[in-house]
Amino acid sequence: MTLPGVDVSSFQGPPSTWLPIAGHIDWAAVKLTELEADGTRYVNPEAAADWRTLGSAKKGRVAYTFGHPSTSAAHTVAFFTSELAKIGFTDRDAVCLDLEVTDGRSTAEVAAWGREVLADLHRVLDRTPLVYTFISFAQEGNCAGMGHYPLWIADPSSPRGHPRVPEPWHTWAAHQYETTGRIDRDVANYRTLAAMTAALGKTPKKEAKVIEHTTAGHQSLAGLADQHDCQPSTILRLTAHHSPGGVYPGNVAAYINGVFRGRISHTDHMPAGLHLYLPQ
Repeated sequence: MTLPGVDVSSFQGPPSTWLPIAGHIDWAAVKLTELEADGTRYVNPEAAADWRTLGSAKKGRVAYTFGHPSTSAAHTVAFFTSELAKIGFTDRDAVCLDLEVTDGRSTAEVAAWGREVLADLHRVLDRTPLVYTFISFAQEGNCAGMGHYPLWIADPSSPRGHPRVPEPWHTWAAHQYETTGRIDRDVANYRTLAAMTAALGKTPKKEAKVIEHTTAGHQSLAGLADQHDCQPSTILRLTAHHSPGGVYPGNVAAYINGVFRGRISHTDHMPAGLHLYLPQ
């Protein structure tokens, strides 16, 4: 099962123009920025309206930047993320680098630039960015080293949902299968919109697994931390986080105050009956 979508830029006009043409969709990709080779900072004038309309309709959203490898990768990312902040970016939203021109750079230079942009997007936005490209561009080597990022492939010569997948990829995340009409049409390779947003949205933080521990009076905080391959501060933080009300029990607080005030060493045996939480 695939999810129907479209990708839009200023060419399609405002949402009132392209939505009736799009028909039923589960998601859409919206061009947001383009830091051009001459330094021009282009922002799609329809992007904010597109973004709001998709959000109100509970559709999946992908914001993309058109990449120019002759520009600074850091400036490209900074420009894109600053505009994202203005349109109401959420944890569910996805991002994409549209990589389809070389600006006269070598394949190795283009690939290195693309990897830098993708790594920065991943780090800054805490989600895995898509790569949009086309078959021959990837086959020439311009996307080398990007195979661990999800692929949005432009391949209108293949049937919907059955694109060719160029190296370095082995599978695809989205397929642009129609580019000749008034709007470009795509499908995403996910069973549900929830699965798509989970895969491409913000990476959820994993809650540390903890175990409860009651001291028996024959072990130090330092020894307990060594046993669980962590720092003493980790045990104290987990204990505060998981204790009722987020505060230390009275006997634990008294022990910690003694440590902090220098009356007790973290290498001394802890008194019996302290209720602590430890990393599992």
